Amino acid sequence: NIQLKAGDYRMSVNGNKATFTDVSTLKSFTTDVKVENTDTKFDETKINSTSNGGATVVKDIEIGGSKIKVDF
Repeated sequence: NIQLKAGDYRMSVNGNKATFTDVSTLKSFTTDVKVENTDTKFDETKINSTSNGGATVVKDIEIGGSKIKVDF
């Protein structure tokens, strides 16, 4: 698991790895993920998260315009 500071990030996925790049500093962080192909196309990009001890924990990201869901 990785912990990111609040900010703007670009995410790229390669196999079972997701890389988050801070758009301001260009510093990158990589973590393991599971990529799922769902039956339904997502209308918009959506981040599903929970709160754990005051921190926001990302559970998954649904990629808008695709059938791809990235599980953390």
